[in-house]
Amino acid sequence: MVVAVSLSTLVGASALIDVPQEDRREIREAQDLDLWSRIDAASSIPLAPEHRDRFFVAPLDLLPERVDGVLSHHLLELNGTGIGGLTNLPESTIEAIMRSFGELPAAIARLGDAAPVVLIGISGRDTSGTQTSNRLAHEKLLYAEALAQGFARLGSRPEVISLDRLDGGLVGGHWQPERPTVVVGYNSDLVRAVGEDGGRMTLHGAPVSAVINDRLFAEQLARLGGGIDPDRMLVANATFAAGTDKSVALELADRFLATGPVSGVARQRSRAGRAAGVDELERLVLEWLRVRRRPVVVKPHASGGGAGIEFFLDVDEPTDEVVTRLRASLDATAAASGRHRFPYTVCDFIDADRWPDRTHRLSGHRYELRIVAYRDDDRLRAFPSIVKFASERYEPSVASRAMLINNITAGRRSSGRPGTRLMLPLCNLGTLAAMGLSVDGLTDLCRFTTRYVHFVLDRLADPTLADTSRQEVA
Repeated sequence: MVVAVSLSTLVGASALIDVPQEDRREIREAQDLDLWSRIDAASSIPLAPEHRDRFFVAPLDLLPERVDGVLSHHLLELNGTGIGGLTNLPESTIEAIMRSFGELPAAIARLGDAAPVVLIGISGRDTSGTQTSNRLAHEKLLYAEALAQGFARLGSRPEVISLDRLDGGLVGGHWQPERPTVVVGYNSDLVRAVGEDGGRMTLHGAPVSAVINDRLFAEQLARLGGGIDPDRMLVANATFAAGTDKSVALELADRFLATGPVSGVARQRSRAGRAAGVDELERLVLEWLRVRRRPVVVKPHASGGGAGIEFFLDVDEPTDEVVTRLRASLDATAAASGRHRFPYTVCDFIDADRWPDRTHRLSGHRYELRIVAYRDDDRLRAFPSIVKFASERYEPSVASRAMLINNITAGRRSSGRPGTRLMLPLCNLGTLAAMGLSVDGLTDLCRFTTRYVHFVLDRLADPTLADTSRQEVA
């Protein structure tokens, strides 16, 4: 099998490719498949049959901390199918992920919808519609192609279309699809186009059968006040509550690690809290600074590209300045999505490791590891994808946002450098040697990834997750 997109899919979704796309071949081809084979043999696990249609792909981000020369890693977040950087992975891994998405139409058929509608969300456009800078939008066309092939195997004649093109062809604003349709669009545009009818999510009046983008689905639940019944459609991934709320992901990681420690992975303990509104957010941050005397970071719910993340490193920063910066974070998320993104996660600032190789162009930069969990038939696997760097060298005395955020999109925008200049292949012996991480150490992190994801899947019915997924807009 070759990773490719058919002409019909390319034409149908071509309106989304509105900026030059980024080629990640340099990273992809530097991944060591022999090393990967060794790691996979020790880290992959069987997936329980009941989870087969619930999980497809999600990256975990891990922040390294070096104490007395020993590395440990803190889970930062569990992401979802909105992953940017799918093409950092080797083609064999991409193919496995596409096969899983290709099975989704058969699961959708069990819902009984005559002309199923599947939404694929893309990040990168704000609510004004002016920011169209997703340079990896082509990766979502791979999802669309896999779904189209899956519907075709069931004997259907599917259509792939961009939301912009669909909107342009509507008469009277109402849509009645006649065949399975995969609609690809920017999250912000889909949010405005989607409604609710009788517990079903609808697109221009047509029932939606599945959503591929954890953040998009969580956003719709919040916007529609929890009126959507998740049991009447499929969500990729079903782990969206933990994938969009960092405090839930950290809490579940702590529960998982309490069942048995994993070498190289740090317990979360009490380093995170959750703020449901403005007053609580201000109170928690000031408590962290004034009472705990610890630097703190705030992160909004279901946001991407580093939007709204704010760092408070001076425990004696004047209160009015703290409040002003918190309000700026709220304004940033509102500008990007049209509303404030509560609940906010409030957590300890970790004095993370800096790249130790003094000969490297990114020497002294903060970094984190991205490991991608994915389903391959009936197994969960974890591919060590990339090392992500902050765009500027870390200087504690004058720490700036560009020194602190290890986000490729944000770093590319602030530095003007291609995304590939802010990353290294993680499944690579040279990379591991440069950071001082052994093959066994990386294997432990991959082993943590698969077992943690399965742990989250096993707890989908946990009331904590249900409450979070239906969080009201504050």
